Amino acid sequence: MSDETLLEKQQVRLESLWNQMVHTLGIHTVRVLLDRAIWQASQEHPGLSNLRYTDQGFTFTSVANLPPRELEQAVNALHDEMLLIMARLLGQDMAKRLLDEMDSRAAGDSVARGDH
Repeated sequence: MSDETLLEKQQVRLESLWNQMVHTLGIHTVRVLLDRAIWQASQEHPGLSNLRYTDQGFTFTSVANLPPRELEQAVNALHDEMLLIMARLLGQDMAKRLLDEMDSRAAGDSVARGDH
């Protein structure tokens, strides 16, 4: 997988979670939670502290210079941290249901693009 493809895949993954959280919790709440998640994940992955976002989603240019494996690990840590925060706020069952919905959407998008 090329570095550009990996970067795009990680961006899509985070933006899917972002969109679901915004839909569920509202933009202002998600921004606060994301700040916390970035701070927490950047304790183990310092390069992640450079990740920027707006109300429309993430800007990966600030982390694009990370080695591909490090970027993948950092984004996975951020994704996990966001899910953990959601589970604490909404409960494990609701967080799992939201994750299942995102997975279903992602699978549908993949089929629509012919990625299967």
